[in-house]
This record gives sequence, structure tokens and C-alpha cells, in this order.
Amino acid sequence: MATSGDQAINGVKTFNNGIIVPVGNSTVITGNLSGNATSADKLKTATTINNVSFDGSQVIEITAISCSDITDIGSGKIITASERLDIAASKTSIGNRTDI
Repeated sequence: MATSGDQAINGVKTFNNGIIVPVGNSTVITGNLSGNATSADKLKTATTINNVSFDGSQVIEITAISCSDITDIGSGKIITASERLDIAASKTSIGNRTDI
């Protein structure tokens, strides 16, 4: 292969160590893509974020309604009544400690 100038290459060539394009090179690399490279703007496998499916192809909105832990939307209560009681009990226990 030539190290400078234009060169037409026919047939399949395998580059075992990859191809390095020098920084600042304005040459455009074109060609066919295969695998996930043809849809790189989308996750191969969607994931769920707070009960909302996300695959990277669009913006998702996380709302209080989609949060299973929020039991009383708009009240400021973001945990269940039993969880609030657990916190209250812990606060009482901590408040009575003298070794902290």
C-alpha cells in the first residue's frame, strides 16, 4: 500500500489493528455499516427508568405519577405512611441517644 497519494484498493482488506485517522485530517470516511453502527442513536436493548421505557431514540418524561414510591402526589409526601412512621421512630431513637 502506498504511504502517500491516491490509491484505489479493490477487494476485501483486513486491518487487524484498526485504522488510525490523523488528528486534523479533513478526509471523510464513507462506507457501508453493519451491526449496531447503523442505529447508533438508539440503544440495542431498551431499559426502564422509573417505569418508563427508554431506548435513546426520544426524550422521556419522568413524572410523579410514574414514580411507584410516591403515594400522595402534590402533598409533598414522597414516601408511604408506614415509611414516615419508621422515620419518626428512628428520629425518636436518635434523639434519645447520648453517645453520639
